[in-house]
Amino acid sequence: MRDIASPSTLRTLIPALLALALVGVMPTWVEFAQAQGYYTTDTDSDGILDDIDNCPTTPNPGQEDFDVDGVGDVCDPDFDGDGDGIPDQIDNCPTTPNPGQEDLDTDGIGDVCDADRDGDTVPNEFDTFPDDPNEFSDFDADGVGDNGDNCLADANPGQEDLDMDGVGNVCDA
Repeated sequence: MRDIASPSTLRTLIPALLALALVGVMPTWVEFAQAQGYYTTDTDSDGILDDIDNCPTTPNPGQEDFDVDGVGDVCDPDFDGDGDGIPDQIDNCPTTPNPGQEDLDTDGIGDVCDADRDGDTVPNEFDTFPDDPNEFSDFDADGVGDNGDNCLADANPGQEDLDMDGVGNVCDA
C-alpha cells in the first residue's frame, strides 16, 4: 500500500476525487483512497485519514481549527475561540476578545460581554454610568450622577456650593 499523506499522492488523488464529485459520485476520502490502493487509517471514523486529521481520535469532519495551531477545536486543550490568549475553558467571555479578563461586578461574565457590567441591575444600554454600581442616571445631563448631584434639575458639573448647604449654587434660592 502507498502512503496517502505524501504531497505527490494528494496532488494525484484530489483531482480524481473532484472529478467523481462532478458526476455525482461522492465517496468519502477514506473510501476513495482505499479504492485507489492507498494505506488508510481513520481511527475516529470521521472520514479524515489519521495522517492528515488534526484530531485523529475525536471525530471532527470539518477539521475546524479556530486558533490555527494544527489541533482540531474539539480536542484542543488550549482552544481559544476569540483569539485573546485565554483558553475558552477559563475565559470569562469566550466569544469576545478580552485578554485582561476584566469583570467589574465579579459575576464571572467579562465586562466586554456583560449586559450589566457594574451589576446595578440596569442594563448598560440604559445606564448613564455603566461602570459605577452606585449611579445609573443623570437627569440634568451634567456628568454627575443623580445620587451625588447637589442640584438635580440644573446642570452644575463642578457641583459648586459656596454656602456649603448641600444645594448647588445654581439651585440655591
